[in-house]
Parts: sequence; C-alpha cells; structure tokens
Amino acid sequence: MASNKAINPSDDKRLDFTQKDFELCFEQLKFYDDREISALKYLFSISSGAASLVFTIYGIVKTPTSGFFGFLSFLSIVVFLTTLILYCSALHNRIYFVLTASHINRIRKHFMQNIIPDDNYYYEPRKALNWASVHMCIIIGAALLSSLFLGLFVYYLNPAMGQASSLAAFWTTISIAAFIEIAGGITYLYFQDKKRKSSK
Repeated sequence: MASNKAINPSDDKRLDFTQKDFELCFEQLKFYDDREISALKYLFSISSGAASLVFTIYGIVKTPTSGFFGFLSFLSIVVFLTTLILYCSALHNRIYFVLTASHINRIRKHFMQNIIPDDNYYYEPRKALNWASVHMCIIIGAALLSSLFLGLFVYYLNPAMGQASSLAAFWTTISIAAFIEIAGGITYLYFQDKKRKSSK
C-alpha cells in the first residue's frame, strides 16, 4: 500500500523552479550592484574629464575671455544634466536591488527556517532607505556632484555675459540644488519602502 506521504512530482518541479529562481536572483542582485558601481565610475570619469578639458583649453587660451567663460558655462550645464541622469539612475537602481534582495531573503527563510533561528539577519526584508548602505553614499555623492556643476554653470554664466562672477550665487545654487536632489531622493526611497510594506 502506497504511503500518503509520497512525494508529489509537482513538488519536485516547484523545488527546482525555486532553486533556479534563487540562483538567478543572485545573478540579478550582482547586476544591480555592478550598475551602482558603474554609475560611480561614470561620475568620476565625467567630472575629471571635464576638469581636464577646462585646464587644457585654459592653457591654450591663456587669457580668459567671455567666449571662454561661455564655453565653461555650456560644459557645466551639460555635465550637470549628465550627472543628474546618473543620480536618477542610481536612485532607481537602488529600488530594484532591494526588491531582488528581499525576494532572495524570502526564499532563504522558506528553506532555512527550521535550521537557523527566525531572528536571523538574512531573513529581514531590505529597506531602500538605508543610511549604512554604500549605495546611499553613491547616491548622495552623485547629488552633490551634479549640484556642484549646476553651481559652476551659474558662476560662469555672469562673466560669459560680461558681468562679475558671484560666489554668493554659486554657493546658493549648490545648496538649493543639493537639498532638492537629496531630499527628493530620500522622500522617493521612503515612500517606496512604505508602499512595499503596505502591499504585504
């Protein structure tokens, strides 16, 4: 007489699917983490490249003119827009990273709950807004860097139009832009966490 506890073939299929899903999620998690690091590399490459270009042209021009400052203003706004896009990309990428990490933890808890205590750290769902995360450092760094180039745009715009540069306008622009970007990013991540929590 067959046992009632015989393994259902469909259980094996679900187990294989879950195991495959677990492995693919790890690959996806690494992909999102690499994207965050790539954003950091692009930020440094763009900013250092822009600085090198400015010093090279200044070495050729020798004496700054309104045309030179006009070029600096144009370059600054282009770099600002580029770094702003990278900032938004890093911010959005953080959400996908957390979603994938949380999914991995749910699978891990399902298989390990009888082996490791329930209060194990790896069971905890990840939060997008986590100040201890390296990703947050990258996101805030991107916001500060893009704000700097917006400030440079404002600073160089005046001499490009034949007026004196204003340090007050430079620092005010950086402060306002940095506040908007960082506060906006924090708010976005906070509400994404809240949305995920309420949907459970």
